[in-house]
Amino acid sequence: MGAAGHTIYADMISHAKSGGAYNVYDLFVIDNTSLQGCSTTNYSFPQMGVPYYALFMGERPTLSGGAVQALAQFNTFSFTNAQLYYSGSLVGIYTPYSQTPFGWDTWEPMRNTCSDSLTHENITPSSVSTSNSFTETWNTSCGTG
Repeated sequence: MGAAGHTIYADMISHAKSGGAYNVYDLFVIDNTSLQGCSTTNYSFPQMGVPYYALFMGERPTLSGGAVQALAQFNTFSFTNAQLYYSGSLVGIYTPYSQTPFGWDTWEPMRNTCSDSLTHENITPSSVSTSNSFTETWNTSCGTG
């Protein structure tokens, strides 16, 4: 799943959307090219607060036994036609990024201290375009596993 050139669909839905617990989610990842996928439902994130906006993440995996793996190297990839629920309806992500007082152009980068004792940014996202798209670029895996 997820070979170069494939189109990947991912969704993370809080149960708060349908009146349920705000920190319980259903997660889906589907490779639309190979028609393979995986999902988990009713996954609890007790540390999560009430969701106010959608998250787009690039992160390292944790195996079922709890072992954290290093961030895999990847080519720059695009999120295209990205959407989220905002003000009660599904909209392209540029809308909340451009119309909120503070802008949703803030992000929390993955940064780690590496063997050179300096802090490096592992993944760099681009800004969101008016076509509701952005990219994520791998920089380094140092300090991730």
